[in-house]
Amino acid sequence: EDAHEGEEEGEGEAAGGGLDEKSLMTLLYPPTALKTPNQRRLQMVLLAELTREIRKNFNGHFDKIMSLKEEEVDKIEERNIRIQEILTELVSKEDFFKPSWDSKERPHEVLTVTDAEMTCKPYETEEMREVKRRAEEERKRREEESKKDNIGERALNDMMFGQLEIKKENVMDQELEPPAWAAEAGPEEEWTVEMVKEMEEFRAAKKALEDEREKQRKALELELKKLRTEVSDICKGFDEKVKDLADIRVQVQVVVTTQELYSLRLAMGIMETEDDLVSTARLDKDLDALRKAKNELSEQTSNWAEQVDAAKERLLELQEEDRAMERNFRKDISTASAEAIRQEDIKNLLVLYKQRRPLAAAVAC
Repeated sequence: EDAHEGEEEGEGEAAGGGLDEKSLMTLLYPPTALKTPNQRRLQMVLLAELTREIRKNFNGHFDKIMSLKEEEVDKIEERNIRIQEILTELVSKEDFFKPSWDSKERPHEVLTVTDAEMTCKPYETEEMREVKRRAEEERKRREEESKKDNIGERALNDMMFGQLEIKKENVMDQELEPPAWAAEAGPEEEWTVEMVKEMEEFRAAKKALEDEREKQRKALELELKKLRTEVSDICKGFDEKVKDLADIRVQVQVVVTTQELYSLRLAMGIMETEDDLVSTARLDKDLDALRKAKNELSEQTSNWAEQVDAAKERLLELQEEDRAMERNFRKDISTASAEAIRQEDIKNLLVLYKQRRPLAAAVAC
């Protein structure tokens, strides 16, 4: 049995070497194979390692979902920038979904103090202000030096005003001004041919601009609808993954709780076994003491039995002697008396003789 327990301890040391979940499952004892306390202790170590590995795997899956959320938030924010531009062009104040982080999702930021949380400006010594001023001057100096040597940026500013993309002119903001003379002109019948032609050109341009505005408005609305749909699909897809993660979490909790209860039952079994051993040792000690006391009492009983037997023999002798004395009382009283004794006196003396034992007992008391 000692050799078998030594093998179990060796297996226990191997189990603590960072095994994965499948390897740990193969090392677990079947419940009916647990016989010795060492087997139960080893099973508890394996169960603790198994639950730790299960939690570790779930935490890894959770970290992936958190990384995925950061990516999805970035995607939504990119689309929100365009949505805000479209709403600005449409002169609309419609609200749209803006993702945010809960404080529980950013536990590492609990100790980070933002400027919005500062109720007053932190105190700065003269040395601190001097260090900050020097750092700002150094930053500006480096920026100036980098601008001097940055040929690409200088060329970009010279050719395209610092922008790689040429912004399209927003027709929604364009306004056509009527000819200057239109405000002071009389009825159309009095207009000259050039004035009529110029006004017709203005009206045609205005109509074309309105058509272009309507066309661009519809295009912007269609793009806005598409962007909102994309944001909704991103949220819906991520919500599905979070729902799956919640289901996995429930399953993990069930598995971990089951294994912890199993480990607790094993610990209770070990405690009960140890309590039984302690109780057995205590009862054996009490039994030995009782056996010793029984032997002593047996010896005393034997001695008392001998004394009782001797007392019984002595009692029988005395009873026999008393009966003999009573039988010989008439003879002895007649012999002891010099004169003849009447029968009536002998009877009285015999009655008194028989009463001697109660009187002696009363005197003894």
